[in-house]
Amino acid sequence: MAIAALLAFTVLFSRLGAEPVASYASDRPCVNFMLPVPATAQNAEYDIIHVNDNINATAYALDLDTWSFDTTSRFLRNITVSDTFNISVQLCVPPKGIKKQNLFIATHGGLFDKRYWDPAINPSEYSFVDAVLARGYSVLTYDRLGNGLSDKPDAYTIVQAPIQLEILRGITNMARSGELLKHTAGNAISAASANTFKSSKGSFDKIIHVGHSFGSVLTTAFLATYGNLSDAAVLTGYILNEHFAEMRKTTFGLEYARQNNATMFGDRSSGYMVDGTVGSIQTVFFSTRANATTGIGGFDKEVLDYAFSIRSTATTSEFLFPPPTLNVGAAPHFKGPLQFMLAEFDYPVCRGDCRLQFDMQNLKKLYPMTTDIDIFTQQGNGHALTMHRKANLGYKATLDWLAKNGF
Repeated sequence: MAIAALLAFTVLFSRLGAEPVASYASDRPCVNFMLPVPATAQNAEYDIIHVNDNINATAYALDLDTWSFDTTSRFLRNITVSDTFNISVQLCVPPKGIKKQNLFIATHGGLFDKRYWDPAINPSEYSFVDAVLARGYSVLTYDRLGNGLSDKPDAYTIVQAPIQLEILRGITNMARSGELLKHTAGNAISAASANTFKSSKGSFDKIIHVGHSFGSVLTTAFLATYGNLSDAAVLTGYILNEHFAEMRKTTFGLEYARQNNATMFGDRSSGYMVDGTVGSIQTVFFSTRANATTGIGGFDKEVLDYAFSIRSTATTSEFLFPPPTLNVGAAPHFKGPLQFMLAEFDYPVCRGDCRLQFDMQNLKKLYPMTTDIDIFTQQGNGHALTMHRKANLGYKATLDWLAKNGF
């Protein structure tokens, strides 16, 4: 049976219920399924305010914004977390894609889930997934632990950056070994279809890791810790600079998720927080400014409303940066090309203006074995690069750059 026919049923079935109906093409070669991922990590316990209501959500943000706050001083003890977590995955493999053996693994940032990569509004302009498929690549997006349809365990001791890193490692290893295809829902990708992807490395020849915001922090840690498992990487909405992390936590307008919307977040317990209003989503993720030369940029109100409708959560522990047990430094074993995809008017990353001179020499020290380091600034965008006008121009820049590097 053709892969498109096999996958179409699974896409329809998996979108009933928890996720809103999307306006994607009915024949998209995508399958949604739950992937059990074993992971073990060294997490930590911190002395921080527990968030059980909106009053404590505000108090938590103010505490982190206090000038004397220091993550290290709040560290209490190490905690070893070891479990098998159910992770919601969308895998798209174009049957006739000329580059389908190259797989993107996309890690979303905080306060969204995997739908960040695949907006349902005007996918031809906004969907990163559709752009990748159109160029013949395969792409996997997933809900990080604590988000979307994935498991939502304890916010204070389990849903932290170190275990998120190990889940990313687990997904990557499954993609390389061929184990990933065995978990597709209803055997939608048969053993015969899996033979299409046989190669010296397993199911997919090359793995391209892409992250956004906190997802880029995790991808940076992945390159530093498991660089030999990545063939290329794209870090979006993230680069170290003189204004990085200057934005206050109070800017997020955080609220206790369950109190904010019991229908959307009734399965979140203490410690899960969300952007409380459309205004707070706009402040952090969107920019109304356009590029002065080209006029490109800004956003449509319906896209902002859509972003608010698919917003997700972050935990108290995930806002602690940098985690003492997470390595976000040099990546001596990563040998592939690396691109930084920036938004021109990114408030969280560059305090609203990423038209900066970045230290290329320092980047080369951090990534001494990389074959190419590229910095591309998407005109007229805010932090949510997939939801500003002409987002597809940024995708084209990334895909052209990858093609130049042999992917």
